[in-house]
Amino acid sequence: MLPAPAFCEVAHSLGHVHVELDRDGLARSVYLRGGVGDPHWLVFAEAILRIADPQRGNELPGLRAPPSDTASTLESSPRSPQDSPQDSPQESTLESTLAWTRDYHVLVPFLGPPGSIKRISYARVLNGEYAPGSFADKVVMVGAIATGMADSLATPVSGHAAHMPGVEFHANVLAALRDGTTVSVLSTSLRAWVSVLIVLLLLVLYPRLTPRRGLFAAITFVGVLFAASVALLVFARVWFAPAPGLVALILSYPLWSWLRLEFAMRFLAQECERLQRE
Repeated sequence: MLPAPAFCEVAHSLGHVHVELDRDGLARSVYLRGGVGDPHWLVFAEAILRIADPQRGNELPGLRAPPSDTASTLESSPRSPQDSPQDSPQESTLESTLAWTRDYHVLVPFLGPPGSIKRISYARVLNGEYAPGSFADKVVMVGAIATGMADSLATPVSGHAAHMPGVEFHANVLAALRDGTTVSVLSTSLRAWVSVLIVLLLLVLYPRLTPRRGLFAAITFVGVLFAASVALLVFARVWFAPAPGLVALILSYPLWSWLRLEFAMRFLAQECERLQRE
C-alpha cells in the first residue's frame, strides 16, 4: 500500500517497511530492498539516510537473493519519486508480478530493549514546547507507539511482555546502517558445505586416533566451530549458524564408537570360530 496521495505529492522518496519474521515469530532481520515484481523500494531507514547524506554510496550490505522466476502479472506496482522523477507519484508502472520480491538480507543489531531510543511527544512538538534548534542535525522518525495504536513486533530484546513499536524497530535499522554494524548471513549452501567439510575431516581423523583421543578431538572440533562462529560475528559482522555443524560433530563420536564396537565384536566372533575349527 502506498501512502495517501497528499503525502506522496510532497515526499522526497518512499521506502518499504516490510519486516521479516523468523519461524519463532521474532523480528531479527530486514531486507534492504523489496517490491512487487522486483525489489525496487529501498528499506525505509536506507531511504532516510540517502536523503540525510546525499554523498552516501549506493552499495548495500547483506545476503543477495537468488534470481526470481515469477512472471505472472497481478497489479500495478508504483515506484518511488526518486526512482522515477519524470512521473508523478500517482502514476504507476504495469510491471508487477504475483510475488513480493526481496534482496539484501541483513540481521539487525539492536541498540537495546524497547525504549532505548529517545522518545518525545509529537503533540508537544506541535505545541511549540521544544526550542527551534532541538532537532538540528538529527534524524527524527514519526510513528505511533501508544498501546493499541501502533504496529508492534516481538524482538530478541523486547522480552515476553513489551513488544517493540515498528517505528523503533526501523530506528534500530537506521542506526545499524548508519554505523555499518548490520550483520550479514552466510548463504545456506555455504553453511552446508562448511559443516560437511568439518565433519568429514573429523571422520578422517577417527581411524587414526585411540578412542580417548577421538573423544578429545570431537570436543576440540565443537569448541573450534563455536569459537569460529562467535569470531565471525564479532570481527566480520557475519553470522554463521553453528547448530547443524555442532549437532553433526556431537553425534559423530557415538556413531563412530558404535561402528568401531561392531567391527571389534565381528572380528572377535570370527576369531572364535576360527579357533573352534582348529
